[in-house]
Amino acid sequence: MSRRTGRVVLAGYPPDLPDLVSVRSLDRAIASSLIIAPPDLPRDMGNRATSWVDSGTPISADDDLWETMLEAVEAGGTVLRWYPDNPLATSTGQADASAIQEAGIPIELIPVVPDEIIATTFAGVWLPVQSRTMALVSSEDSSHDVWISGHQSEDNITRLTISRAGTPQQVTAGGVFQPEALGIGGPGSENRLDPNWFESLPLFGQRILVTRTISQAPILSRSLRELGAEPIELPAIDIIPNPFPEQTEAAVTDLPTYDWVIFTSTNGVDVFIDALRQTGRDARHFGQAKVAAIGNATAERLRRSMIQPDFVPDEFVAEAVLDGLLERGIDGAKVLIPRAEVARTTLPDGLRERGATVDVVPVYRTIPGTPDPRVIERIDAGEIDIVTFTSSSTVTNLIDMLDGDASRLSSARIACIGPITEATAIQHGLEVSITAGEYSIPGLINALCEAQEEGAPDE
Repeated sequence: MSRRTGRVVLAGYPPDLPDLVSVRSLDRAIASSLIIAPPDLPRDMGNRATSWVDSGTPISADDDLWETMLEAVEAGGTVLRWYPDNPLATSTGQADASAIQEAGIPIELIPVVPDEIIATTFAGVWLPVQSRTMALVSSEDSSHDVWISGHQSEDNITRLTISRAGTPQQVTAGGVFQPEALGIGGPGSENRLDPNWFESLPLFGQRILVTRTISQAPILSRSLRELGAEPIELPAIDIIPNPFPEQTEAAVTDLPTYDWVIFTSTNGVDVFIDALRQTGRDARHFGQAKVAAIGNATAERLRRSMIQPDFVPDEFVAEAVLDGLLERGIDGAKVLIPRAEVARTTLPDGLRERGATVDVVPVYRTIPGTPDPRVIERIDAGEIDIVTFTSSSTVTNLIDMLDGDASRLSSARIACIGPITEATAIQHGLEVSITAGEYSIPGLINALCEAQEEGAPDE
C-alpha cells in the first residue's frame, strides 16, 4: 500500500465502565474517519468521527462494511473498531485481526484494563506487592493464565514470554521469565498474530533523538512512538518570544498598510497573532493584506487563527516563495515578514531585488537549549540510532552541546528535514543519510520509515 495508507485500530473498553478506556484509545477515536462499534457503545466514544457504524460481528472481505473500511484506509484515514474486552480476547476481535493482517492493512491493537484489576480496585482489595508470580488474569475456563513476574519460572510453566510489553524494547519469545516480563501459559497460547503487529511497526526499536524545542518536541515524539520508536528528547534550541516589542507593536499597528504578510514558521505565527490579540485586534486587522505561509504546519496554524493563507508554496523554502510571489506580482508591493531574529536573507533580499519594499520584524529569538547530561551520556555510549534535525539551528546548537565534536554522533544515522538543514549538517562534518523529500514533520517521518524499510533485512 502507498505511504498515504491509513490503519485500522482495534481497541477494547470495559463493557460496564466504558469511561475507563485509555487516553490512547480516545486519541484514536478523535482522529478516526470511521468508527465501528457494538450498538450499545455510547456515541461520545468517538463523536468527531466522520461516520459511525453499529456492528458487533466479525468483518469479512465479502461484505459492504469491509469495502467501507478499505476506502477509509486507502484515503489515509484511521478506522477504529471497538470491542467490549481486549481485542484478542474476543472471537470477533481475533477474526477481525486475522482478516485485516492477511489483507496487508496496517493494524494497531490497544488493550483494556482487565476485569480483575477493575474489580479489585473498586473493591479496595490490596494485591500482593512482594510476590509477582501469581496468576493475575485467567480465561473463563481458568485454563489460560497470564503471569507478571520479576523472577524466573520453571520451563514447563511458561509457553510464551513477552519482555517489556508495549515498549520499543518488547521481545516476544519462548522460554523462562525475564525481569519485567509477561508469561502466557495454557492451551491456545501459541495462537497469535504472525508477524507480531507491534514489533512490525516501521520504526520499531529505533532510538531516535529529537532536537526540536521543548514545546514542539512532543509532536514529533508522539508520532515516532506510534511507529514503534523510542524518542529521546534533547531540545537543542529554545524560543524567546517578542525580543523587540516596540517593533512588533509597530508592525501590528501598520498591518493594514501591507500588501503581503509572509510567515515562515509556526513560531512566527504564534508570537505575531498573540501580539495582535494583546492589542484587542483579530484577523480582521489584516485588512486587504494577502498572506503567504511557508510549510503546511505554518498554514494550518494560521487557519486555526481564522486566517486563510492566500499562497502556500509546493516547496517549503524561501526560493519557492519568491517564485510564487513573482507570479502574483510583487513589484512595488509592501511586504511584512515576521520571523526569527537570525534567519537567512534569501527571501527579503530577493523580494527587494524584484521591486518590493520589505520590513523584516524579528518576533522571536532562537537560543541554545540546555544540555541534558543523561542524554549526552546515551549519545556517547552509542545508544542513539537516528538523530533528527528540523532546522539549521538545531544542528549548530547540538554540535555546540557536544563541544564541537561531530564525531560523537558517528554511530547514529543523521536525518534532516530538508536540503538547507542538510547543508548545515554537512558543514559541521556530519554524514547525512536521510533527507525528507517534503520539508515538513510528516515528510521527515515518511523519510525515516522509507529509510528503515530500505535497510530492513529480507525475510
